[in-house]
Amino acid sequence: MNRSIKFLVTAAVAAATAAGALLIGMPSASAADYGPDTCLQGYVWREATTGDHVCVTPATRSQAADDNAQASARRSPTGGAYGPDTCLQGYVWREVTSSDHVCVTPTTRSQVSDDNRQASARRASLTIWINHWSPSGNCGSGCTTNQGGSSFIKVNGEGFNVGSRVWVGYYQLSTGRLIKGYWVNANVHSGFAGGSFGLQTDKLDCGSGASTAYLRAYDKVSGRWSSRLNVRIGVCSTL
Repeated sequence: MNRSIKFLVTAAVAAATAAGALLIGMPSASAADYGPDTCLQGYVWREATTGDHVCVTPATRSQAADDNAQASARRSPTGGAYGPDTCLQGYVWREVTSSDHVCVTPTTRSQVSDDNRQASARRASLTIWINHWSPSGNCGSGCTTNQGGSSFIKVNGEGFNVGSRVWVGYYQLSTGRLIKGYWVNANVHSGFAGGSFGLQTDKLDCGSGASTAYLRAYDKVSGRWSSRLNVRIGVCSTL
């Protein structure tokens, strides 16, 4: 490829990226994609025990590693009521899991319990679901008229990175081609995990029957996609 052609291709790709057009082709997940255990930005796996994927702050993970390193020094050398796992006075079992008998301070054990309770809220679950909305009066340019009592689809999401731009797209079920897409911001809302959003779309929910499309949301911060959510859209009176 000569320089002039390469420049034109590069410029076209840059322009498409700025417009979000490259998202239509479903980019692969980022290198930091750990599936359902992927942490939201600012959190890392605790790794206090093998397979411990609870998302915590980096400082908490460092504390867990330090506690592991000091485990033997905090056990009673003469045993006790709990055998060789008996802690020295002032220490208690950490209990990341029921079998985790590393001896830590009571404050650390309380922190572990709190982190365990918040585990699901700190994962990038990228969960989406739908409910409905009805416009009042003229719903704007390009808005399809409500047909036969069908309601417009509102796409909701949670477990996205706070402050992330999220691309929400309708894709044709049979081909994966983009039907329509939207950008929305994921922000903190009470009662929802991580960054969440509610997007009122101009697509009608045609109810039960064979799905014609699917929804998918892309978290720009993590470079990850949500699972597909099948829907039945179109001109409802003719489906």
